[in-house]
Parts: sequence; C-alpha cells; structure tokens
Amino acid sequence: MKWALFRRALGDESLLSLVDWYVGCSTGAMLALALAKGYSLTDSFFLYWEMKNEIFLDKSTMKRLFGNVTNRVNAVLNRVFPDEDIFHLCPKRLTVPALNVTMTPSKLHVFRNYPIKGSHWDKDISFRDAARASSAAPTYFHPHVLGDDKYVDGSLAANCPLTILLREYDKCRQGGENLRLACVISIGTGEPLETVRRYGHPTHGTGGGQEKSAIECAEDRCAVSGIPFFRISPVGIDVRIDQIDDGKLMDMIWDTLKYLLQNIETVDKLGAALVSIREAKLERKMFCCTRQRSQTIL
Repeated sequence: MKWALFRRALGDESLLSLVDWYVGCSTGAMLALALAKGYSLTDSFFLYWEMKNEIFLDKSTMKRLFGNVTNRVNAVLNRVFPDEDIFHLCPKRLTVPALNVTMTPSKLHVFRNYPIKGSHWDKDISFRDAARASSAAPTYFHPHVLGDDKYVDGSLAANCPLTILLREYDKCRQGGENLRLACVISIGTGEPLETVRRYGHPTHGTGGGQEKSAIECAEDRCAVSGIPFFRISPVGIDVRIDQIDDGKLMDMIWDTLKYLLQNIETVDKLGAALVSIREAKLERKMFCCTRQRSQTIL
C-alpha cells in the first residue's frame, strides 16, 4: 500500500514528454533548462545534489564576495550546459527572466527562444548564460555580464514565474499566435512551517505576500480560462541557498515526500489531467497522419 502511494506521488519519467514550455527563474532556471535539455528528473536531482558541494564551500559573506564561488558555479554550468546548448536549437519553449542592472532603474529582461512582436528575441543565447544570469543571487555570485549588460537573479524582479508565463502567453496570442495552455504546473521551493502557523497560509513577509497574491491571481486566471492549474510547494521547508549539510537536506526531501502523500488527491488530479493531455496528443497525431496526403498542417 505504501509503495503504491509513493509511486502515485512520485510518478515516472514520462511526465517530461508532455511538457512543451519551461519557465523558471533563479534556481528554477537551472532546473528548467536542465529538463528542457533532456536530463531526466532523476538525473536533474543528482546534478543538483552534487552541485552544492562544488559551489558552496565558503561560508562567510566576505569569502563569497571575494572568493572563487562565481568561478565554481561557472565551471558547473560549463559542464552541465556545453556550447551547443543554444536557445533556438531547443524544441521546447523556454522563458527565463533576469534583472538587468546596467540601467537605472533596473529592468526585467526575459530570455526566450520564440518571437514576440515588439520584443527582443534571445534566440542565440546559450543555456549556460541564461542560467547564470537568472541565478546570480547578490552576495553569493557576481552579476553575469553579457555584452554591455549586467544581469542578476531573476527572482528579484519576478519571484513568481507564473506572472511571467501569463504575460508571455498574452503577448504571443496578441501577436496572432494560435497558442493554448493545456495545463499549468507550478513547482515552488517550499514554505517555512513557522510562517504558516503564524499567518494561516504560506507567506514570507512582504515579499512572500506578493508571491502568494501572484499565485492566487494566476490560479484564478487559469480557472476562468478553463486551464487546469496545479501548485506544488511543500510546507515546512526553510533551507538556505548555500545549505550543504546532507542530513538537513535529507530532512527536506522527507518533508517533501510527506507533503506529496498528504496531498495525494491533488497528485491524482494532476495525473488525470496529464493522461487526458496525452490522449489528446495521440488523437491529434493520428488525425494528422490521416490528413498527411493533403499536406494539411494542424
């Protein structure tokens, strides 16, 4: 019984075959691009697990600012994303926000591999540069320089990528693209249990309140549009970005597994939605094959 529940909660690697659009900022940008590149969920987990010991060796802020932590993260990204990993070569739709601090005031920049009328198209940007720019957290990493511009962590301007997704979606449709969202899966990094007890729902003070509002707005927007929306963000997670203690990280993983089991109904609904999407894709593929002789493009 327990094994069956774990299988339902964890699913399998076939999930990624149904994902057509990856949106992520900061640490989420690294993971989103790894999955879009073709790493499996299991591979991505172990890449991230090993990455912590390669990057976060300096505990003091001064050592991080003047040490080699930036060189170390660059070395990791060079290995994970080689030169041939370029945005326009990826069959998946990619959206990675970062903050351009070259100008005053700073301006949100969105790296994307699809055209939008009136917006810059970063089709030649590398996975490595986009990941590095979006994850350049101040006090941890130096800003990432691309040409004449400097970029820092995208979460400083877009802590909830859902707002970026919906804005990009609207722009694409306004530009005449026949685009439809079949399902939105939002993966969060977790919420500290203490704030849930204090306020009754997950927040992080002012910043967290804004994120919560953005999530609620996105959920409402999807509900009105008939788009299945699923938010997965474990409660009881309060881990620093530079945490490398295996014991504390294993506790975090266990809390995540408990969260999934406690929300198994949501997991089942997500599974049902994905099965429906898969069946619809197969039907379209079969229909397309029957119309192939007439050269009709669906």
